[in-house]
Amino acid sequence: MKAYVPQHIRTQETRRKRLRFSFFIILFILLCAGVVYSIFFNPKLLVANITISGFDQALITQFQDVLKTKKVFGGLIPSNNLLFIDRDDFVSFSNSYPEVKNVSMKKDYKNTSLNFDITMRKPEGLWCGEKNGCFVFDTDGVIYTKQEVGSASSSFRLIIEDSNRFPVLLSIIEEKDVSIMNILDTVVTPETILTFKNLLTFFGEIGVPIKTIVRRGENTSVALFETEHGGVFLIDVGRGFEETRNDLTAIKDKLNFKDILYVDVRTPGRVYYKGYK
Repeated sequence: MKAYVPQHIRTQETRRKRLRFSFFIILFILLCAGVVYSIFFNPKLLVANITISGFDQALITQFQDVLKTKKVFGGLIPSNNLLFIDRDDFVSFSNSYPEVKNVSMKKDYKNTSLNFDITMRKPEGLWCGEKNGCFVFDTDGVIYTKQEVGSASSSFRLIIEDSNRFPVLLSIIEEKDVSIMNILDTVVTPETILTFKNLLTFFGEIGVPIKTIVRRGENTSVALFETEHGGVFLIDVGRGFEETRNDLTAIKDKLNFKDILYVDVRTPGRVYYKGYK
């Protein structure tokens, strides 16, 4: 049996329920607004300062422009909010500065700052194409700046030439067109660079200074080491340095490398040579 509740009491109870519901709705809205403000519009999350190490400080202005043009949720959110800034936002500038190898970014929430550390490419050698001139390449084998041909030999120890300058000798190498390379292309792998450097050191130790390394196409493993005296050593870089050095060491007392015109050390355990001056 249900108890009778007067109408005015039922009305008051309904009103209280509505007020409690409205209160919780308003509280929820306020909490959401507070969260939205603290995440999106909190001045303590807006970038106040940008620092750069390792590169021209004038780049700060460009980074500031990146933040100004960046759109977050269609422009509804401040573009300089630390929570929505990513390192990739600033990578595109490297196309204008190919000498930049890497850009690392750290967010300093305490000081509302973006701190950038820029790593520059280190010159390793010179790559010269028969069709589009010479470029400096870095330790990763990536070309990043143009170089005048005249200053090439005096500025770099490692010089790689992609050409058909030795057509008779190169005729026994797989036929490939010489390459047309562009800035930020890879012209030689780090592993090949190491082999080249080891071979250059070895040739220096046996008194045969190398002038240029000649290849046909960046993907071939066969290279010609042109000496200062005009002779050439035909080497399969894919064999590795140790095997090639051992074969050359075995004959270095039998041949006068300074007078030799042509030495082929591509075949393991065999050395072929051609003519003397």
